[in-house]
This record gives sequence, C-alpha cells and structure tokens, in this order.
Amino acid sequence: MKKKLSSRGFGVIEGLLIFVIVGLIGSVGWYVYKMHTDDSKSTPSVTANGTTTQKVSSASKTVDPYAGWQEHCSSSSKVCFRYPSDWTFTPETPDDYYTSDPNVDKTAFDQAKLTSPNGTSISWADDVQGIGGACDQGVDPNTFIKKVEPTKVAGVYLIETTVSNKLSSVGLVSKVNEYTPEIKIGDTGTCTFYTLFKTSSSSKILLLEARNEAIKGNDLSTVEKILLTFHNQI
Repeated sequence: MKKKLSSRGFGVIEGLLIFVIVGLIGSVGWYVYKMHTDDSKSTPSVTANGTTTQKVSSASKTVDPYAGWQEHCSSSSKVCFRYPSDWTFTPETPDDYYTSDPNVDKTAFDQAKLTSPNGTSISWADDVQGIGGACDQGVDPNTFIKKVEPTKVAGVYLIETTVSNKLSSVGLVSKVNEYTPEIKIGDTGTCTFYTLFKTSSSSKILLLEARNEAIKGNDLSTVEKILLTFHNQI
C-alpha cells in the first residue's frame, strides 16, 4: 500500500527545493557580475577615434616621484643623477686648481650647478681635490650629522650636517676617503665635514652638495630627492 505524503511534508520539501534553486541562481548571477567587472578593468576598449586604451584598476596604479625629471650622466666619472625639469643645469669651467696647471686637460672634468626656481643651488663636480679652508679645532664648534640615508651607490650616503643647531649642508659622503669620520648621526668630532666621496666606477673624488645658504624656501626635500637619485652609470 502506498503512503500518501501529507500536505505539510510536501511543503517542507518544496521549500527546500526553492531555497536551493534561488541559491544557485544567486551564485551564477554573482559569478557573471564578477567576471564582467574584472574584464572591464583589464580588457582594452576602443575610443571614438579608433585608438585602443587599456583599463586598469586604480589599485594597481603607482606614482613615479621622479616622473618628468631630467638626468645628467658624467662621461668622465661614469655616474648619474636626476633633477626636476624646472631646475636649470648650468655647466661650469673647472676652478683655478685645474686652470693654473697647463698640463691638465680641463675638458676631462665635469662641473656644473643646479638652480631651482626659488634660487636654491647644488654644486656638482668630479675629481675634486679638496674643499678649501680649515677651522680651528679648539675654537670652532663641532659639526653634527643630523640625518643619514643610503643612496643607490653602495657605501655612499646622503647626510645633513648642522653646526650650532643650524643646517650646514646636504651632501653625499662615503668611507673611501681620508676626509670622512664614521658616518653616523651625532658629533663628528671635527669642526669641518667634507662631503667628498668616490664610487666603484671611478677612482676620482666627487662632490654633490648644497650649502645651507644655497637652500631657499622649502627646497630642502627636493635637494634630498636629487641626491638620492645618484647612481653608477649603466
């Protein structure tokens, strides 16, 4: 004898089937929507003038802090650095150290000045033999290193130095020359601190720095960005 299902039992089964069907429809709908959304982020689209553009999600975009900057590469010392396009790069004649010696080929050296719209200037020179002047170690205040950051060149660091709590200079230093004490934040133990350095690609002594009086307005952060682009020429 066949048993009849009660109306109550049939309603439960019917409800479960409806729940399952609605769930499947919802899952398929979500999958289709997701695929369409992903395609719109990566699928090329054709504009009215016939050009093809690639849609990229905003999350994947990265901002280049040096976009539009110029680059200077020294042919003699095989090093490069970058600077903003609105800064002026002015080549200079090597100083009297070279011009006083007729046997020295001045064209073999690279010397220039970078100038910002605010009037900030950065000195660049290769094969520097020294930055003249001395100080009285017993009288003049010691130089302190306020900031140290590694550059793209191994062993070369960006530093900020202060004398009597006043910014003295921003430049690059390394431990491969006799002018440089230990590169660390704090008292250098000397009243002068020469920002002279060498790189693995050149045996010459190089200089890239801005003195306190040469930094105008709020250009300090830009000066730091310029110095941190310093790298060996590929």
